[in-house]
Amino acid sequence: YIIISLLKSNQLSSYDRQKTTICKVKTIQIKFEELGLAYLIIRPKEYTFTYCDGSCTNLSLQQQLQQSSIYALIQSIIRKKFSNIPQRNCVSSQLANDNFLLRQTDGSVEIYPIKDIIVKQCACL
Repeated sequence: YIIISLLKSNQLSSYDRQKTTICKVKTIQIKFEELGLAYLIIRPKEYTFTYCDGSCTNLSLQQQLQQSSIYALIQSIIRKKFSNIPQRNCVSSQLANDNFLLRQTDGSVEIYPIKDIIVKQCACL
């Protein structure tokens, strides 16, 4: 209850919050040929790369409760009094695997699982 009350008292207006991009999953389309990796990565030729980006400051109360751990919430409250406490960062909080068709050094081809390459969810930690 104390944490929620403190957070409510430090909220920006909804207009100010809209100007800031909140922490979320973003995507970029990449072509392995443009990265010089087409000789190694046979499939896919193109890939939707996911990553986390956005601000972890000035979130609404609801956004803070959805995107932060209790530790991160307390850290942000303490940071208001002690500026040497680091800010929270927008980071991946849920990842998934994907498979790539790769050319091996001996010329053979193999389906290779890439662990934790897809960002499914981001959080402020």
